[in-house]
Amino acid sequence: MADSRPAKAAASTGDAAPSLDIWVSNPQDSEARIEVQVANKPGRRSPGQRPIWSGEATAEPGGSSRITLSMPKGKLTPGSKARWRARTVADGVAGEWTSWQEFTAGDPVSGKKTDDRADRPSTTANQPLLAQAASRKFPYNRMAHEECQQAVANPNRPAYEIAWDKNLRGFRHKNSYNTCFAMWVGERDEDDDIDRDIELFSVTKWVARVTIVFHTYVGKYRNTQPRDKAGFSRATNSRQISAWIRVDRVQMIDDDWEDRKFAIFLGENGDTNCSSTYRDSSGAIKSARYGISDTVANWRNGGDREILLDVPENPNHLDKAATCSVNPAIRYEYNPDLSDKLRYFSPFFSDPKRTVAFICDSAQYITAYQGGCVIGSIRPVFILDGNDPKVDESADHWYAALYHPDLTYPRKLSGSKVIPGRLNWSNLGCTGPGNVTCLHRTRSQSVIDQNRNDYAIPTCRMQKSGYKSPDSCDEFPFASTIQGAAHPTFDFSTNIINVRDNCASGSRTRVFYDRHRVRDNMAFWVDVIRPGKSIPESGAPGVVVQELLPEELPIVCAPEDMG
Repeated sequence: MADSRPAKAAASTGDAAPSLDIWVSNPQDSEARIEVQVANKPGRRSPGQRPIWSGEATAEPGGSSRITLSMPKGKLTPGSKARWRARTVADGVAGEWTSWQEFTAGDPVSGKKTDDRADRPSTTANQPLLAQAASRKFPYNRMAHEECQQAVANPNRPAYEIAWDKNLRGFRHKNSYNTCFAMWVGERDEDDDIDRDIELFSVTKWVARVTIVFHTYVGKYRNTQPRDKAGFSRATNSRQISAWIRVDRVQMIDDDWEDRKFAIFLGENGDTNCSSTYRDSSGAIKSARYGISDTVANWRNGGDREILLDVPENPNHLDKAATCSVNPAIRYEYNPDLSDKLRYFSPFFSDPKRTVAFICDSAQYITAYQGGCVIGSIRPVFILDGNDPKVDESADHWYAALYHPDLTYPRKLSGSKVIPGRLNWSNLGCTGPGNVTCLHRTRSQSVIDQNRNDYAIPTCRMQKSGYKSPDSCDEFPFASTIQGAAHPTFDFSTNIINVRDNCASGSRTRVFYDRHRVRDNMAFWVDVIRPGKSIPESGAPGVVVQELLPEELPIVCAPEDMG
């Protein structure tokens, strides 16, 4: 938790454009955004809640700093009473707003200089929080609430995310570590005769936007502490998942409804009794099984709130793997009308194929990261970048195998070749019976040897007789997959490429497995970025593995391994 002091509002004598000063302490390696709101002083006829001006600035990392924002002229008249508040946002997570502080436009008294230490209070729940963001090394590529909101509001988002009720809700998947839900919520008079199928905004007493962003973690190299977690998070173990809840864009059509309560809950369910907790306003840790319940006013002013999911180890699984699925919903506490009382965030909450499920494991062979959780309902996509000269030969071969299999070696005497691995947008989770076309990792050395030694290398020797280093045999699908060259149903491709290129792509494959916790028999997809392009051929939201982290030891290649 950051040390921060109450901000001072100061106005130049004779004008109504105050300068607002905020002192923050940011000892970490990442920037923090400071957000400020100014509103009229509340009166009988006006609650003074809606901001008349909002501004923001950046707090640089590395120590205490004083941030000053100046309001534009014309927003306030000299002598008018106003109030303001501030908060910090770091790593996509917003702290609580400070309490409102009043000032008079054009009154310089509040700009009086004070001793830096005299008015430094201890940090409380009412003061802005500053996330102590550690140096970002692991490529979570965190999703912020704003990113989720923009994606869900986009009518051109992928079909699997589209809501069925006027685009007022939906979800967004980013990668193995980030997914989110967003929905407009609000209540209408339960005694009215309104048709429930009409738009919410036309009859609501209040309306707001709720966004829930889920962040998973991997462990550190030597222990199970979550690597590179946000400073706000209570997570202490890599088998925990943070659900960050934000309520914003609150509009009170009827101020009498400000004290109405609603609860937000995750609806978690798992094979090892995964559970959820939250920290209440007093600092006590409580069960979130039935949600966090609060008034509209407190949700509006409370900043982002975290529900922490715990996924215990499964003692009956070799890797201690366990699944926890979520089905977030909102419950209006005072609404007796069952048709209005409960609303699910997922547009496909009744479709088990659309369930958002997390898989946590403690696999001992993933040595770089001790335990971790990933999103299991949508399988990761391993992307090789054809613009990278270290792997351009591998990328060219993989592209041909995925998109032009009939042009690859060995040729098929009759019919078209079917080489698996290419992303199927209609089955992102790679579920269902039959021969689905994703790849599945195998750690069985006998299967790997059969793929490589019995099929791939002999085919390469027919492709180029007597080849030797620096030539090597590249195969697709990989020897480390169940669908490799020895698979009885699918086809495969080989190509002679430089051994350094082959080693580099093989090393990145292993790192992809570890980062995304692709364990034995787990599914994944593959795609390629073509030279001169910046996105993969399918447009998949995948991961490009480039620079290896210190814990991720590269594969040491031997000539016999490459054929």
